[in-house]
Amino acid sequence: MLHLQQMPSEIDVARATVYYLADPVVSGETFHPSGGLNFERTVTEGELFGKASPAAIGRLRGTTVYIVGEYLRKYLTALVRTYLDECEVGRLVMITETEEAEQAIRATFPNHASSGRLCTIASRGDIEGALDAAYVQFGRPGPVVCTPFRPIPASLALTGPKGSDWDNVLNEADFAALVEHNLTHHFRVARKISLIDGAQLVLVTPATGSRSTGEEFAMANFIKTTCTPSPLPWASRASALCTTSRSTRLT
Repeated sequence: MLHLQQMPSEIDVARATVYYLADPVVSGETFHPSGGLNFERTVTEGELFGKASPAAIGRLRGTTVYIVGEYLRKYLTALVRTYLDECEVGRLVMITETEEAEQAIRATFPNHASSGRLCTIASRGDIEGALDAAYVQFGRPGPVVCTPFRPIPASLALTGPKGSDWDNVLNEADFAALVEHNLTHHFRVARKISLIDGAQLVLVTPATGSRSTGEEFAMANFIKTTCTPSPLPWASRASALCTTSRSTRLT
């Protein structure tokens, strides 16, 4: 599937989207018009959403928001600023992987950090423990935005020339790391958040841009199409669990 000549077609992506929307255990909206197959088209289609209505923004006022992420620093900074300043959420909990990133986000928003509206937790690899700590210390979230901690490989090819040694080709260890940091990461977060009544989870796949290589687009699209149907069984299972057991710990 990662091979550039075997990427999902527009029809494949459309079918997956229809299946996703038709599932009775899924609520909300999704939008996968191009599947990330073409950068120019993806930008245009992403802008079709426009800006949220004042009524929708107003519903966020006073809520608690969780954001999980680290490497998408520019986008995370803009998102934090929007939630705190424009949407006027009550509290934003930022969960990073490292302490360095935790301190960096606090240094970017010193006033919000000192007032207690911006709270941070460094997971140090224990994302489940960080989510448990956030729930116990700061309460139940409304919106939860999960972004990857680490980027996709930018300099590795997916195939090599015939007769070459393939030194710069994605190997088993590289692929395992790609899955760990961009798929398993999301699944771990989704498994916890799906047990919280009223939480709205958004999974953010790797960033691509006009300078991204075809290999980067292929890997990003692989992650995106894999993430689309995966949380569905957990949603129904979580619903059953939530009706039979309650706990302050997200297990």
